Amino acid sequence: MIDNALKEAVRKALLHHKRNGNSVVTWQDGKVVWISADQIQVDTDTDQEANG
Repeated sequence: MIDNALKEAVRKALLHHKRNGNSVVTWQDGKVVWISADQIQVDTDTDQEANG
């Protein structure tokens, strides 16, 4: 239940950043990596948004 809430919060944050053209930062292969808004991959399932 908590895991699902956290996953949904991350999904919403990524979607928000993508829609507003903001980059995000992540950790990959031991390095900090910037991901531009056009490269953010997020599940845009509207059922999840409607239920959230």
